[in-house]
This record gives sequence, C-alpha cells and structure tokens, in this order.
Amino acid sequence: MISTGLLATALVCTALAQYSYKLYFVRHRPGPLLLRALALFAIAQIGFFAALTRLEVGTVYMSVGVVQILVLALSRYGLGEDVNRHHLTAVILIVGGLVLYAA
Repeated sequence: MISTGLLATALVCTALAQYSYKLYFVRHRPGPLLLRALALFAIAQIGFFAALTRLEVGTVYMSVGVVQILVLALSRYGLGEDVNRHHLTAVILIVGGLVLYAA
C-alpha cells in the first residue's frame, strides 16, 4: 500500500513539474515557476527511488506512461491547449500498453 502511494506521489509530482515547466515558458516568469518545477522533479526522483525499493522495475517503468496522460489533461484544462486525434491516439496506446502489462 505504501509503495503504491509512493509511486502515485512520484507520478503526480513529475506531471506537476512538467506542467510548471510549461508555464515557465508560456508566462516568461523565470523565478518561482522554474524553482517549483525543479523542486517537484527532485521530489519525484526520491519517490521513484523509494517505489523501486518496494516494487518491480517493470511496474514502475510502465506506470511512467501515466505521466504523459496527466500532463495532457493539465495542459488541456490548465492552459487551454487543444487535444487532437494524435494526442488521443497516444493516450489509447498508453492505456492499451498498461492494460497489456497488467494482464
């Protein structure tokens, strides 16, 4: 249970870090957004390391695909970016890969 929480925290921190990094370039504010992105990336790496001590490498590696889905959702609803069929195809492929791995 703790290992799943660590992995989920690492995934969410990675997605929020990538979103903060996108905001850094969109808003052209060098200070807090870049520092927040770097701090979240650091927390994510610690979370991934802790999750790797308790889970299999394949499980952690495959779950990283969820980050791309989270970043797409954050970009869509936070920045108003368009989601086209290429994005949806990628999401379907990621989810399909995760389902195949879990089966």
